[in-house]
Amino acid sequence: DFIYDDLIPVETDHSSGPESLEKFNNCILAVKDGRYGIIDRHGKTLLPFVYDELQYLNKQLVIAAKKNKYGIVDIFHPDITVLPFNYSFISISYNDVIAWNNGYERYRVKDDKLTPVKE
Repeated sequence: DFIYDDLIPVETDHSSGPESLEKFNNCILAVKDGRYGIIDRHGKTLLPFVYDELQYLNKQLVIAAKKNKYGIVDIFHPDITVLPFNYSFISISYNDVIAWNNGYERYRVKDDKLTPVKE
């Protein structure tokens, strides 16, 4: 019996950022009953299956969607929302996050922290 609808591999094209495949080897994006979550390589749930969409930001953070809004969540601390679910979209540009919420916002990403970038 299959537990998951899908297991999503890490993008190996580095044009979206400098992260390498090895940095994600303990986390796997998975889909279960149409909802996204993250499991470790042993099948333990790291992020619950409550998201409409997930995309890796780095080895600690993911861009997540719930009810047509986007935010950023810590993979290893599911109760921590790094960027609230207030955004129409969130995009990655190397070490920067570009988000839209009644205007563009830009953040620098370092590990599990986001720092606003003033332009």
